[in-house]
Amino acid sequence: MAAAHPAVVGHRADVETTSVDFADGCLHTGCVPGFDLLWWLPLTVALSGVGLVAAWRAWRRREIAATVRRTGWALAPWAVLLLGMYGLVVRVGSATTLWVSRFVFDPTAWLGVATALVATGMIVLGGRFGHRSVAASSSPAPIDRRPSPAGDDDLAEIEAILRKRGIH
Repeated sequence: MAAAHPAVVGHRADVETTSVDFADGCLHTGCVPGFDLLWWLPLTVALSGVGLVAAWRAWRRREIAATVRRTGWALAPWAVLLLGMYGLVVRVGSATTLWVSRFVFDPTAWLGVATALVATGMIVLGGRFGHRSVAASSSPAPIDRRPSPAGDDDLAEIEAILRKRGIH
């Protein structure tokens, strides 16, 4: 029998469930590790409200595709809340901030950036020069401007009309 978790709404003690416990004891049913579920509820409501207002404005302009798209965006914060992914967003943001703050003051990282820029520049320039050298070395085939054979009257007639109109 699985023990009831405070974040699980509607958990029945007489029903056996199989759930995965995370390191801090949160179940996978929507609990955000390290944060109370109600902490994220105002943010979810606010983001959904903004999306629904945008969808309503699109509906008033009779833009059906935009209305459907914006309604989908209005539902996305609820999916994030119910999946317990706000904690993931916070952890990714925190890790990115830490990485950037260490990156700014690390000379080795700047040497890596310079090396990456030089390598990218060499690859791009090498590709452009390679195509130019091939194109420059192979001259285009000369255009054959000899008059058409005397037996082809239709083609000669067309050429005469084109010459008459100034098209050579």
